[in-house]
This record gives sequence, C-alpha cells and structure tokens, in this order.
Amino acid sequence: MHLTPLFILEGSIVAMAAIVTVVAGIATVTTQKLHAMLSTAEPKDKGLQTLVKDWRSILKDNRGGLTKLKRAELDLLALEPAVDAKLLKAKYRTVGTLQSVYREPLGYWVKQEFPKAKRAFRLTYLSTAAHEYVFTLRGSETHVTLDGQPFGVIERGNLTLAGQVQPVVKLVPQRDGRTVHVDSGDETLGILLRPGVRAQLVPRAFEFVDVNTDAERQLLELITYHYILTENLHAQ
Repeated sequence: MHLTPLFILEGSIVAMAAIVTVVAGIATVTTQKLHAMLSTAEPKDKGLQTLVKDWRSILKDNRGGLTKLKRAELDLLALEPAVDAKLLKAKYRTVGTLQSVYREPLGYWVKQEFPKAKRAFRLTYLSTAAHEYVFTLRGSETHVTLDGQPFGVIERGNLTLAGQVQPVVKLVPQRDGRTVHVDSGDETLGILLRPGVRAQLVPRAFEFVDVNTDAERQLLELITYHYILTENLHAQ
C-alpha cells in the first residue's frame, strides 16, 4: 500500500488554508473599500473601477452560460429583471440576471447605490454574452461605457454619443400610458412596454422591434437595458 507522506498532506492543508486566507483577505479589502466609498460625498473613479473589476472577475465564469438572442429574436427579451439575493451580496446593492421570456439568462447585472452622495449617484454593471456595459449615474446624467470605452451619455431618456451634441436615440413615452417608443431620427427601432400592461407570466419588454443593422441593434439594446435596469426595477 502506498502511503502519502504526512508532510505532503500537511503542506497541502497549509497551502489550502493560505488560499482561503488570501481570498478572505481580498473580500475583506473589497468590503472595506466599499464601506469607505459609501461614506463619502461622491465615489472616486478609481474606486468605481475597482468595483467593476471585482464584479467582472467573480462573474466571468458564468458568462459562458449566457444566451445571445439573434436579431430577429430581440422581442423575446423579458421586461422584468430577475434578482438574486445571494449573489455579490452587499449593502445598497442589487444583483441578478436579464432573461428571455423563456427564463434563459441573457446577462448578469449589478446595481450599486450610493445614498450618502451629495447628488444622485449609482453604478450599474451589465455583462452579456457579447458586451460589457457600465452605466454611471451622476446627478441627471448617466455616463455609459461599452466594453471599457466611453460610449455616450443618457439624460432624460436621450442617448448622446461621445463627442456629439445631438441625441442619437430618444425614449418617448406615449399618451396611451402603456408604451415607450425608442426613436432614432425618424425611425422607431422598438416599442417598449411599461410594467403591468400585459398579464403574462413573464412579460415581454417589446411590443415591436424593427432593427436592420448591427449599429441599430446596439443602440436599441443599450437604451433598453438601461430602461429595464434603472427605471423598471420597481416591478420586482
């Protein structure tokens, strides 16, 4: 019978303990940083970047299980985001998944509030099968990055691309009180539904979708994700 030397076993145990200690140490440092950010008048960009980096690292192993809808399937996006109370649990934080109407996971999102900031401040992170979005609310403006690069600013439902002055996409609430148009120029890329207008087990986000290019799809998805995650979370 082959016996494993005791010192090897002890070495493995020590190594495992060291790994656990390191992981616990990282978690403690991250928690301390978050507490510090929550107590300040306004979080610093470096601290926000650290939070996003941590979330990305933790969620990256799950990204391979996400479904990407084809362009003709965009109307299968569910209106209400699912919330996971155990994932990345922290103070003033909400986490969950975007889903299809068939409950397929389409993206992981994290929403961190900063209630002690002097102006409205919120960090929202979303990782899909194709892209990574970061929405940073500062006052009335939401600054958007796409795959780590500045993309534009959303203000009062209008998306203006970085370096431009005129909105490229607008959310236009309709008088019927049940829909919101996603307009780009003279075109309506999609018609979003408001919560509660359809008695469905898993309500659809869209009543209508009409995108013909990847660029149109990107604009529609980005503004829709922002709508669902920031204006529609009360539907939970």
